[in-house]
Amino acid sequence: MLYRLYRIASFSHTLTALIWTLLIVTPYPPFNYLLPIMEKGGPGVWLLFGYIVYLISGPIGFGIVSSLLKTIEVDEGSRINEKTAKLGFYFSYAGVLCSSVLLALAGSLGGYYMYFSAVSPLKITETLSSFVLPITFTVVLAVAGYFLIIISMMFAKHEV
Repeated sequence: MLYRLYRIASFSHTLTALIWTLLIVTPYPPFNYLLPIMEKGGPGVWLLFGYIVYLISGPIGFGIVSSLLKTIEVDEGSRINEKTAKLGFYFSYAGVLCSSVLLALAGSLGGYYMYFSAVSPLKITETLSSFVLPITFTVVLAVAGYFLIIISMMFAKHEV
């Protein structure tokens, strides 16, 4: 049953989100910079956005997909295209994790440079700009993955 794979993914993302939350509120270097960076805005918005996207797309997203798959596979007795769903799983898992981490890293670095270091605004812009293409690619990967999962569920075949 494929829903178990998605449930495990939801659990692993939940554990990662818990660790991430603890790191944000940890009062010891280098993590003690994270909360002030988020509070001050600017590049910190990237960090905050990465955190929120991770919470929604990771633990919650995979949990919802697991529930839907369980309904389709167990309750309705239907069969989904396993190859499509697994490919969607790998794309979405990697895309969610990578895009969120890249957003958080960009926001952390940009915020540190802006508020705690004597770095020029040009260097801050260059730092953030260097993350745009990789973030875009990983977001597209995540969206493609969730799209494949949805397609595999939409065209599930009822077993007789």
